[in-house]
Amino acid sequence: MSFLIRTLTIAATTAIAQFSGVAAAQPAPESYFDYALSSFENGQTTEALNALKTGCIQGTESGYQLMCDAVLDYYENGTTGFRVEPDSAAHDGEPEAFRRHATDICQSGYSNACSRLARAAPGSATNMTTAADAYYTACENGDADACALNGYNWMDGSYGAVNLQRARQAFVMGCDLVDALSCRQLADLMITNRGGSVNPEIAMLANDLSCPEDLGSADATYCLDAAGFAATHGAGDVQSVRTIMRYLSNACDLRSAEGCLQFSRVAEAYVADNLPAGSDLARDMLELAAVSRRLACSYGNGQACK
Repeated sequence: MSFLIRTLTIAATTAIAQFSGVAAAQPAPESYFDYALSSFENGQTTEALNALKTGCIQGTESGYQLMCDAVLDYYENGTTGFRVEPDSAAHDGEPEAFRRHATDICQSGYSNACSRLARAAPGSATNMTTAADAYYTACENGDADACALNGYNWMDGSYGAVNLQRARQAFVMGCDLVDALSCRQLADLMITNRGGSVNPEIAMLANDLSCPEDLGSADATYCLDAAGFAATHGAGDVQSVRTIMRYLSNACDLRSAEGCLQFSRVAEAYVADNLPAGSDLARDMLELAAVSRRLACSYGNGQACK
């Protein structure tokens, strides 16, 4: 979210607090969080919630996300969860108030508020629009999961209609955030004319991003899918085979028995087709294939144990 939008939102929130008579003539506290806790201890629930929301939207205090979530929890679930919150403040939740406050916090740039707003908006066409807009905003603010969810919802008609063009747009945004799921879906859409023109180059790039070399961000299933996609739609040359082996190696490193077994098979075929028999590289590749086969066996693949 841009600095201008955040600044305007802060100004609007401050104005609301002043018009409601809450601390209109008081200077801003050094810590909105501490001020909110003190207000709760004094039984001043409205003042505490105003402080939490202002600190949340201002976004400059350490732990401002906790303040955002506390406001959202209060209006959605009936309590902030803070031990100092007075028993009299507890309630059953206020759906309309939640949507209003979640919208304000979402627009300030806190993506979790956008996602929660979207999840809380099932049912009518109006709410479907709210959900789509909220997921889009969360995605735009860097929430990759929201991008993927938005794409899936447009793809399967959860918003009331199937729109593959908007699904593509959502997956493009998610893949740009290096979200493996979004990249996986984008590759499958881009290789066809579903939701737009066929673009094999972008499809192959998205496919590659769906199986990142950073295993902390990778998923074995997506890497197996990437290998199958490359085998089906790739050029079929030596470089393509090497790329497929990389995807399968990643899957194996992620403890996928299928990935290990398929890597061993592709590696053995690669040696037979492309390397001089008995060369050092051929021996190293065959040893790696043997290790991968043993790993596949240890991970529970019976075929690899034979």
